[in-house]
Amino acid sequence: MLETTADRLVLVDAGTAREFDGSIDDYIAFVLAKDPAPARSGGEHDNDNRKVNKKDQRKAAAEAREKGQAMRKRATAAEAELDRLTAQLKAVDHAMFDPKAAEAALAKLTMTELMKRRAELEVSIAAAEAAWLEASEALEALVA
Repeated sequence: MLETTADRLVLVDAGTAREFDGSIDDYIAFVLAKDPAPARSGGEHDNDNRKVNKKDQRKAAAEAREKGQAMRKRATAAEAELDRLTAQLKAVDHAMFDPKAAEAALAKLTMTELMKRRAELEVSIAAAEAAWLEASEALEALVA
């Protein structure tokens, strides 16, 4: 939702504000990967530390993006599986209610077989819902 409403992102850090070039995923990955209390020392080593820290930050941001993408894929796959199983359950319910108008494969089954299939689908749906919920929570935790 933020991507559709925001024109730009501003990174506020260490008492400065600057425009952030990149997507919201890049911003989230950057913020999550950022060391909350970087060690600050004076002298020439400070420039070397910044270069290393920026490299480490970019690497951590990339890893966080990859992890986020993997979580989104898991959530999307679980949601698709849930949709598929729900459609099958609807078809079984329809076959139980009106066998003459049911799909050919389901119309051939007895009521007992349909009830068994429905029970199996309910178990599968519960497992798919749990997988979707787990993936969604993991994705939320990553973003928050």
